[in-house]
Amino acid sequence: GAMTIDLFCQKLCAPLRTTVDTYKWELRHMHPFEKVVMELTVQARQKKDGLTLATILDDIHEGRKELLALSKDWISKIKSSPTARESFECTEEAKEVLGKVFLDLIEEPWGGVVELQKSLRNVPIVRLDCPAVVLVG
Repeated sequence: GAMTIDLFCQKLCAPLRTTVDTYKWELRHMHPFEKVVMELTVQARQKKDGLTLATILDDIHEGRKELLALSKDWISKIKSSPTARESFECTEEAKEVLGKVFLDLIEEPWGGVVELQKSLRNVPIVRLDCPAVVLVG
């Protein structure tokens, strides 16, 4: 039961951590033109929604940490169950609770990421591997 909950929580949290880490890595390694365009897009979204990228990523990260802490509490409860039946019942209850908490904590910030990605779809990108011809004058 405890391993089930541990794996369940890891599978829920892995994409969240990957998303936060990927955004941070991309922001550090973007081409300067792309970075400026992305910052302008994020600022436009901020004026529209009032949400900043940093806030969204922090909410996702904090939600992930809360979910991990909650899963540790359930794991200790499952391990301390005196019978296999009680352990099974705790495991099933933990799955339901963790699923609901995951949706409650992550739904809003994840929606912010989705909306931001929709905005960024139309942003021009720089392809450094393609030759370009620039006509001046």
